[in-house]
Amino acid sequence: MPVGFILTEKRLFTIRFQFYLAFESVAQLVAGCVTSAMPPPHAAPERPSTPPPPTEIPPQHDTQLHPSEILVALIEAIVDRLADILESMGNLLDTLSHDIFRARTQQPPIRNVAVWQRNLLQRVGEAGNLCSRMRDTLLGMERIALFLGESRKTASTIPVTGFALCTPRTAPPTPLATAAPGEEGKTTAAYALSGILRARITSVSRDLSSLDAYVSQSQDKVEFLLDATLGFINIEQNGVMKVLTVVSFIGVAPTLIAGIYGMNFKDMPELSWSFGYWYSLGLMAATIVLPLLWFWKKGWLGGIK
Repeated sequence: MPVGFILTEKRLFTIRFQFYLAFESVAQLVAGCVTSAMPPPHAAPERPSTPPPPTEIPPQHDTQLHPSEILVALIEAIVDRLADILESMGNLLDTLSHDIFRARTQQPPIRNVAVWQRNLLQRVGEAGNLCSRMRDTLLGMERIALFLGESRKTASTIPVTGFALCTPRTAPPTPLATAAPGEEGKTTAAYALSGILRARITSVSRDLSSLDAYVSQSQDKVEFLLDATLGFINIEQNGVMKVLTVVSFIGVAPTLIAGIYGMNFKDMPELSWSFGYWYSLGLMAATIVLPLLWFWKKGWLGGIK
C-alpha cells in the first residue's frame, strides 16, 4: 500500500492505509522522548512574606520535536524494516533453492511430481512478486532521501530541540539550516534539514543503495531458480515422453505381423502350416523383447529420473 508524507514547518502528516510497524515504533519513540524531556511535577512553593529579589532565568530549549527530525526518524525506521524483510526474503530464497536442487532418494508417483512442480512454480512466483514490490519501495525511498539530502534552501536559524531520535544526544541543538552570506532573514522551506539530519539522510541513502543492490541480486537468483524449475519440469516431461515412445514403438511390429497374417489370402504358405500359429506368436514376442532390450541398454527404461 502507498505511503505519503506532508512536511510543513510545524507539522508532519503521514498518509497510509494500513498498519505499519515502523510508524508505530517511531510514535512510541517520540512519546518517550517528549515524556523524558518534560520536567517532573512538584508542589508549588509557599509564598514568602517578603518578595525575593528578581533573578535572571536562564534560557531553556523547546522540548517539542521538529517535524523534520521525526521525518528522518521515520525514514530510518522504514529502511531498517525493509532490511529485515530483505533478510527474510534471502532466507526464503535459500530454502527454495534447497528444495529445488535437493536429491530425491526415492522416485515419487507422477501425481506427486506434478504437485511438487506446481508448488515450486508458485513459490518462485511469490518470491519474484516480493522482489518487485521491494524494488518499487526502495525506489520511492531513494527519491525521498535524494530530495531531502540535496536540499540547499537558505533560511534564518530555526532551532532544533536536540532530542535526536534513533541517535544519542551528543551535541547541543543545531540550526535546521544556515543562511548564506548576504541572504539573512529569508524563510526556509520545511524540508531544509540541519547538518546532523542531512548527514543521517546521507547514511540512509547509502543503506538504500546497498539494499537496492541486494534486491537486484535477489531478482537474479529468482530468475535462476525459475529457469532451474522449468528445466527440471522439461526433464520430467522428457522422461514421460521416453516411456510413451517405448510403448508406442514396441506395439508397431506386433500389430504389423498380426495385420499381415490376418489378411487371409488364398496363396499364403503359413495358412496350411501346422506351426504357423506358434510361429506368428513367437515372431510377435521377438519384436517386443528385442526393442525392449535395446531401449534398456540405452537407459530409456529407468523410469522418470
